[in-house]
Amino acid sequence: MNLQELLPNIEKKNEIFVTAHRGANAECPENTILSFKTAIDIGADLIEMDIHKSRDDQIIVMHDGNTRRTSNISLNISESTLDELKKADLGEGQTIPILDEVFENFKGKVGFVIEIKAKGLTNLLKQKIEDYNLSKDCIIISFKHGELKKFRKISPDVPIAALNPSRSGWLSSWFFRKGVINRVKKMGFEGTHPFHKLVDDQMVIYAHSNNIFVNPWTVDNIDRWKELLAMKVDGITTNDPRNLIKLLSDIEK
Repeated sequence: MNLQELLPNIEKKNEIFVTAHRGANAECPENTILSFKTAIDIGADLIEMDIHKSRDDQIIVMHDGNTRRTSNISLNISESTLDELKKADLGEGQTIPILDEVFENFKGKVGFVIEIKAKGLTNLLKQKIEDYNLSKDCIIISFKHGELKKFRKISPDVPIAALNPSRSGWLSSWFFRKGVINRVKKMGFEGTHPFHKLVDDQMVIYAHSNNIFVNPWTVDNIDRWKELLAMKVDGITTNDPRNLIKLLSDIEK
């Protein structure tokens, strides 16, 4: 199945699925309600976010396991309660959102790409997706393929894509690139989110021949956007959705 078939509730606005990495990360504090809203207003098809679990079992939307890099205080998410985490100032009036807030604000407006960053989230995430009836609006991704396997067992209807890291010494190897797709197929997942330098025409053709979608990360360079578009990738994950959408609009004219 292609990505549109996997996400039938998502109105595709662009030639490919423009995936806003942590929202409109180039313009706003990352992984915030403001960042996600800005990405949607720009015209992104999907918003990507990262999740952790707080000490009181809330699903926290943040990339790092500690708040230090993106806020004014240092708290370990797994050791902190939601009330404690809400005291962190992310800038521009933003606080750390929980997944409920994201779903409540943006359900029906965009698709959700949710990266599992820590263990112990699969059951909570399954329940939240069911509570909001969003099984056809979400893609679950992670570098932790074991967690993705756990999620698939309890939530077989939600699309899953494996994240693949950058391994510079292997990027030119067809054996490695083919292996990425073969592993995704063996695990029974629907897609791959590979590091963009791993992607070439041969890899995309092979993925599509195995009914696996390709959404590379994280690409902010116009020349690379053009190369990936020529390869017919299904989506592009970017910190700069505004300029990617402008490029797509210019190409269509």
